Amino acid sequence: MSATATQTTEATHTLRDPQSRLHLLIILVVSCSYEALFTQFGINPLDDSWPIYAIWNMDKGGALFHDVLWVFPPGHLIPAWIGYHLAPPGLVGARIIYAVFAVAVSLGIYVLGRRLMPARFALLAALMTSVAAPDSHLMHLVFGYRYMIFSILGLLAFARYIDTRNRRLLFIAGLWLAGGAFFRLGPQFAAGCGIGVAIMSMHRDPREWLLDWRALGGGVLAVFVPLLVWAAASVGLETLWRELVTRPATMLLLQSLPFPPIEFPEEWNRVDIRKWFVASQFRVIWVLYGGYLAALFIRWLRAFRSREPFGHPLLVAVWLWGL
Repeated sequence: MSATATQTTEATHTLRDPQSRLHLLIILVVSCSYEALFTQFGINPLDDSWPIYAIWNMDKGGALFHDVLWVFPPGHLIPAWIGYHLAPPGLVGARIIYAVFAVAVSLGIYVLGRRLMPARFALLAALMTSVAAPDSHLMHLVFGYRYMIFSILGLLAFARYIDTRNRRLLFIAGLWLAGGAFFRLGPQFAAGCGIGVAIMSMHRDPREWLLDWRALGGGVLAVFVPLLVWAAASVGLETLWRELVTRPATMLLLQSLPFPPIEFPEEWNRVDIRKWFVASQFRVIWVLYGGYLAALFIRWLRAFRSREPFGHPLLVAVWLWGL
């Protein structure tokens, strides 16, 4: 068994020990407590109401992407649809479903983190996710942070593939990513690219790349083909492409803002420190990911020269996903 397989298998087994169970319980309690603050009052009434309004128009006979203005994948409306039909107007019901997604992301971050880092660091990462800044909750609907759970599950399936080399797990990873893309495109696309590049780092034979990509792509197509058939029969593929790709990309380009200038805090108060930190973070993040890229490339080059297996394919996938 390769060093990578041994390392990841041990990380998986640690999830069964009392410490990891305690950590998961702590994350569950903290995340549920924090999310409960938003279920009755919300934090962004405008974006809370937008999906409900779309569902209301669809109930009147309107077609999504045709009569109902919408620039996200159709799955994005499922929580609002469930909330609307269970207890109209559905704001609280939808928020509860959003909270479940957010709690799942926090737990998923810990499970994924245990593959890559010591338990205490994975716990810190999960708790930071659990109590994300109010700005993150404010923009949950627009940027879809909560739907990262699908890409996390896809990455975990890929991690199991690294352990077992069973390509059915790549097919399952593709199912998770495509299912998540039904809710939100960005995180799933990034995770798919990460897994695709990680596969190249694992194998020296390009034929192995093709076999792995075929398994991953098979899972993606198993979900996407029925969705494309539905779209073609309802609003047409051209409309779907325009609303899911062209319009959001145009909006992103039009709304792009320059990096905020770095201004050292004149007074060490909460507001000024936060402004300085956010402005610095835009620059520091490139140093972080650049450092990881350099370290991973050096490790891959050493493995290539010594003809040994590359020991960090999951980290490659997570690096590109995060980037």
